[in-house]
Amino acid sequence: MGLSLKPHQLVAHWIPGAFPLILIIFSCLNNSESDPVGWLIQHPVISLPIFAILAFVVGQVLDSFRDLCEWMLDLIPGYCVNWDFFVKNSSEEREKLEATHFTYYVFNMNLAIVLIPASLLAIIIDGSIAVKILLTVPAIILTADALVLRKEIVKHTNHAKK
Repeated sequence: MGLSLKPHQLVAHWIPGAFPLILIIFSCLNNSESDPVGWLIQHPVISLPIFAILAFVVGQVLDSFRDLCEWMLDLIPGYCVNWDFFVKNSSEEREKLEATHFTYYVFNMNLAIVLIPASLLAIIIDGSIAVKILLTVPAIILTADALVLRKEIVKHTNHAKK
């Protein structure tokens, strides 16, 4: 079985997967009972590959959640993606759409899936104003941009069907 990771997979899955792990590590900094950052620094040969693998797995879980939610967005009139486009069209057309829209849509949605609950937790738990802003503003921007990108994907995939 050939396994090839393309840059869009790394951008759309690994980075959003690494983000919650980084949030967890930083949230442990104030915990006097554990020192995960110190352990990570002391054991880079072990911790870096584990972190990379966990980040990709978490990213895949986030992407699976996004995949499961796609059908809800497809129920909105005028917002339904022609998913057959990705199977039936030439690899050149598919790669062009992935490079210009789909990868960024997936990245934005996957990262928003992390940032939205993190920002809500920061608001509920009474985090600092800086933390609230650093989590909430990107969550709003990424979600809005993802919805705009999805609308473009809808336009391109449904236009190709005709």
